[in-house]
Amino acid sequence: MTDTEKIDFYLTNGSEGSLNLENGNLEGANLPKAKLIGAMLGHTNLRFANLTEANLTNAILVRTNLSYANLSFANLTEANLIQAILIGTILKHANLTGVSLTEAILGEADLIGAKLHEAVLSQTDLRKAKLQGAILTNADLNRAKLHGAVLTEADLTKAKLIEADLRKAKLHEAVLIEADLTKAKLIEADLRKAKLHEAVLIKADLTKAKLIEADLRKAKLQEAVLIEADLTKAKLIEADLRKAKLQGAILTNADLNRAKLHGAILNDADLSGAILSDADLSEADLSGANLQGADLYNANLNGANLNGANLKDVIGLKI
Repeated sequence: MTDTEKIDFYLTNGSEGSLNLENGNLEGANLPKAKLIGAMLGHTNLRFANLTEANLTNAILVRTNLSYANLSFANLTEANLIQAILIGTILKHANLTGVSLTEAILGEADLIGAKLHEAVLSQTDLRKAKLQGAILTNADLNRAKLHGAVLTEADLTKAKLIEADLRKAKLHEAVLIEADLTKAKLIEADLRKAKLHEAVLIKADLTKAKLIEADLRKAKLQEAVLIEADLTKAKLIEADLRKAKLQGAILTNADLNRAKLHGAILNDADLSGAILSDADLSEADLSGANLQGADLYNANLNGANLNGANLKDVIGLKI
């Protein structure tokens, strides 16, 4: 009996207990709405399989090859997919709550609208994956590879993204409230209108990132690299930017009220029209910066370097 015949028999006869087809070959199998709760399918070949709306709750899929399989609307709650291969796999609106995907490969996978609440995706390869509107709240994405991934409008509230690679990732209007992005690579990432309220971005690299109208209130950006980043109209109220590198950054009309910028490097930055009232700019390097029309009311500029800065029409300047 072939592996395909075995699974057909199991599903047709409603056999008791969990299915065990480890190391099996089910390539191209047609299994829509299949009930495979707790199935043991480790190391199994499921490439190109049709598993739409299948129930794989608590299934064991360690090192299973699901490349190009269709798992749209499938239930994979608490499934074990450690080191699984899911290249180009379709997981649209699939339920992956609490799933283990450590070191799995999901390059170019389609996870649009998928539920990944509390999923473990540490060191997972998600390069160029489609995650628009996906729910990744409280997910573990530490050291995940998300280079070029599309996360537009995704919810990453309280997600862990420590040392994650998000270079050129699309995070337009994504929710990253209280997310931990310590030492994350966000070079040239698109974070326009992203919600980063109270997010942790300590020592993160945001070189040339687009943060136009992003909400970074109370965000922790100590020693972050924001060289040539675009923060036009960004909300940085009470943000901690101590010793951050903002050379050539665009902060036009940004709100930095009560922000901590002690020792920050802002030379040649564009701060025209920015609100810096009550901000701490002590020991900051503002040489060559454009501060035209900026509001510096009650700002602390003790020891700040303003050589060559444009101070035309500055409000409340006090040195």
